[in-house]
This record gives sequence, structure tokens and C-alpha cells, in this order.
Amino acid sequence: MEQRAAISRLLHLPILAVIAVGLSSIGVSIFILYSASFSEQERRLRELSQSQARLIEAITRFDQKYSGERDGNINEFPGNSRQATISQIIDAHGRYSGFGKTGEFTLAQRDGDLIKFILKHRHFDLDNSKPIAFDSPAAEPMRRALSGQSGTLVGLDYRGQWVLAAYEPVALLNLGIVAEIDLDEIRQPFIVAGLWALAVSSCFIIIAIFAFFKITRPMSEHIIDMAEKATDANQAKSKFLAAMSHDLRTPLNAIMGFSDIMRMKAFGPLGNAHYEEYADDIYNSGSLLISLINDVLDISKVEAGKLELTEESLDLVELVDACIHQLLPMADTSRQTLSARVPSDIPALKGDERVMFQLLNNLLSNAIKFTPNGGKIDVIVELDYKNRLVFKIADTGIGMSEAEIEKALRPFEQVDGALSRRHKGTGLGLHLCINFMKMFNGTFGIESAVGKGTTICLTFPPERTIKA
Repeated sequence: MEQRAAISRLLHLPILAVIAVGLSSIGVSIFILYSASFSEQERRLRELSQSQARLIEAITRFDQKYSGERDGNINEFPGNSRQATISQIIDAHGRYSGFGKTGEFTLAQRDGDLIKFILKHRHFDLDNSKPIAFDSPAAEPMRRALSGQSGTLVGLDYRGQWVLAAYEPVALLNLGIVAEIDLDEIRQPFIVAGLWALAVSSCFIIIAIFAFFKITRPMSEHIIDMAEKATDANQAKSKFLAAMSHDLRTPLNAIMGFSDIMRMKAFGPLGNAHYEEYADDIYNSGSLLISLINDVLDISKVEAGKLELTEESLDLVELVDACIHQLLPMADTSRQTLSARVPSDIPALKGDERVMFQLLNNLLSNAIKFTPNGGKIDVIVELDYKNRLVFKIADTGIGMSEAEIEKALRPFEQVDGALSRRHKGTGLGLHLCINFMKMFNGTFGIESAVGKGTTICLTFPPERTIKA
């Protein structure tokens, strides 16, 4: 059931990826357009505020020159050019309706701790706008303008509404002018566009998902069924091979036992030299065959979850000596040096003797197989600083490249080479060792270089170290 769900999720990844990419593209596009529109609106407001400020200053200079008493004539605002200028601005503003739905100009002066607005606000039907405290969080753009600053910002206006505003001082009159527009007005078209895009894309996505499942559902069901059948077949194979262990080993043990009796001439000479040679051949062939079968049966048991560890305290000096003693004839044939360095006071290992023996046997036989005549193989056992027992099997063999290491670690595959052809095998040795180390909750490491040999490192967890 879990496998079916996993495969189903895997098959749904393409459509989910398309949906994610599509929605992301829409979102990014709208954001880019909004940013461009925002920048353009900001530039426009800055130009408007600056042009209005310069216009007011030009009017002020004109009124300063021509207001008041001149050649005996008394003007409407004698001696007060400032009042004349403001009167003209108010009169012109009365006929101005603003820009956009919310855009407007505001003009104000500072009176002590207050900001007093001179022009009637667009958003309030008031002839005299209400003053605001200078240190109020509202009217931030006007506060900056009255402080002599020039620029743009997003902040609160006199209503406490978030706006995009451009502010500019009118130095000649000690006034501040602000051109502003509500942020909601800038955002609204893009929010609407986003909602429309989302609605349209959702329709397309629903149609695409329906079409995808309509087309791929039979295919996905077939793939899932095939995967389940393959899994079931593999488990059946593993269970069958694990169950055949006794039936296969019993006749092979008999063949090896009787051929060994004949080889050793336990009941006297065979009567012919050829018979003795044949007995050796039968024994060696039986040994190879039972070794191959053991590897296949063990990996089948591991895959079927039927290989259980028999935990006991293992003397590592005796264990390593027994492994080397068994493989010494094989090393002597190639004039190789097979040695061990195991401290006499090394702690015992909590583990399964048969599995440990097979693990070391596989690694040592591999080292012998891939080491040329006259080479050297060392077995080193030590206790590291984390109280972990570490086994190192180092050889001076032909070594492997990264690609060859990857191949050697896969089941049923072997690294090709002239040396390996002298010894036959299943190609399961290293794969078995990795699985054995997983059962011990340990780690399997390998370092190798072509022409420089190979070092295998087995590290067991500290809880498997038994100190006296």
C-alpha cells in the first residue's frame, strides 16, 4: 500500500510542477508590472510637487514686486504680498478637482506645534481644514516638507490613510506642498488583474488536471500494478531461496564430507592416482559451490528479513586468527603475506560469530583475489577515541577507480580484471558485508586508488564494545 502511494505521488509530480511554475509566473509578472507602475507614479508625483512648488514661488516673487502701495495706488492687499499669493492659490485650487480617484495637492504652514492646512481637502467637504499636531504620526509627508525636505515616501497622510506622496518645501513662503495618491488606488488594478488571472488559471489548471488524470490514470495504474507484482515476485524469490537453505546445503555437505574422506585416505589408498586427483576436484568444486550458495542464501535471508543475529561476546584475537588460518593456504598460493595486528587487550565485540566470520572471510578473500603475487594484506583492529571497535583490511592490490567501487558495491556485479578471473564468485561479497554492517548498526567505508591498493574500514557502534 505504501509503495502504491509512493508511486502515485511520483506520477503526480509533473502536474504539480506545472501548476507551481504557472502560478509563480503569474505572480512574478504581476509583481513586475506593479513595481513598474509604482515607480512611474512616484516619478509623476515628484514632478507634480516640484512644478507646483516652483509655480507658487514664481507667483510669490511677482506679488512681492507688484503688491502694496506703488505710485500712490493702493492694491487689494497693501504691503502683504504673501496674503496675495495665497489668495490666488486658494482661488485656483477651488476650481481644481484633483487627479485620479484619490490624488490631490495639499498646502500647509507650521503654526507652533500645529500643521495648518491652507487648501480645502478633496476628501473632506470643509472650507477650513482641521489642523494636525506637528508630531502626530499622520501627515508625515507634510511634516517633512515643512522641515525643508524634498522627496517621496509611503506613509500616513492627514486622514491617517496610507498614500504614496511627493513632498516639496516652498521656501519663499515657509510652506510645504504635497502631491499624494492613495496606495489602494495604485494597487487596485493589479489586485483585480491578479484575481482574474488566478480565476482563469484555476480554470485551466482544473481542466489540465482532469485531462492529465484521464490520460495517465490507466498508465499509472498499470505501472503501480507492475511494480507491486515485481515486489511480490522478488519477495517470493527471497522467501523461496531462504527456505531452500537446508535442502541445498545437506547434499553438498555430504558430497564434501565423503570426498574429504577419500582425499585424506581415511580407509586406505584409493588404488589409483587419478582417483585421488578426482577426489580433490570433487572437494574443491563442492567447496566453491557451497560458498556460492551460501552467498545467495544469505543475501536472500537478509532481503527477506529472516537473518537474525545471535548476540554473544566475541574474542577478536581468536576470531581474526581463525579467519587468517582458514585463508592462509589461498594467500600462500600467490606468495602473499597475510598478517594481523590485534592488541592482546582489545575489548570483546558483542556480535554474531558466524556473521562476523563470514564478513571478515569475504573481505580477506577479496583482498587476496585482487592482490598480485608477492603482495601484502593486513588486518588491523583498534579502539578509537569514541570507544568504537574499528576493523581495517588493507591490501597492496590493483585498487579501484570511483566507478569501479560503485560497481563492486552493487549486488551480482564484479570488477573485471585478470586477477579476479583466477577466483570465481557471485559478486555478492561486498554487498553482503554492507548489509551485515547495517544489521550491526555499524558503518562500511572503502578507500581505493588504481595501482595503490584498497582499504576497507568497518566501524561498530560503541554499544557493541564489551570492556572487561
